[in-house]
Amino acid sequence: MLKMILELISNAIGAVSNWFKWKSSGVAQREAAEGIVQKSEDAAAKRKAEINRACHEGDAQAVNKFLNNCLEIACGLCFMTGCLSSPPTPQYVAADREVRFVTNSTGRAVWEVPPLVMEDLLNAKVELGEIKKEQKIKEITK
Repeated sequence: MLKMILELISNAIGAVSNWFKWKSSGVAQREAAEGIVQKSEDAAAKRKAEINRACHEGDAQAVNKFLNNCLEIACGLCFMTGCLSSPPTPQYVAADREVRFVTNSTGRAVWEVPPLVMEDLLNAKVELGEIKKEQKIKEITK
């Protein structure tokens, strides 16, 4: 009887030990990272849909809220890619994507940005955030 109890305890400890070995294995860590990435991609798709809706419906409050959160990233990207240090090269711009610097009715100079350009800008910001998350996941699973 005592032998059976000891064997049962030994098997339970072995099962727990094997579970911890599996949990710390590369396979389990990769599965966990894939789950995190999938959740992140789903959240990014939802944010993109919200951005697209805001851009096409003219929801300035939602767009400005999003843009104010990404101002820091946009400035950093401009500096890192060199667009602040080198002159821009002229390129053809389609009429429906033309961004203009205009003076509004109050005399304030502003950028006039078509919805398609705004949508591309905001979607690129979301994708950048997702890339950064993916890099963090890779660092964690190393």
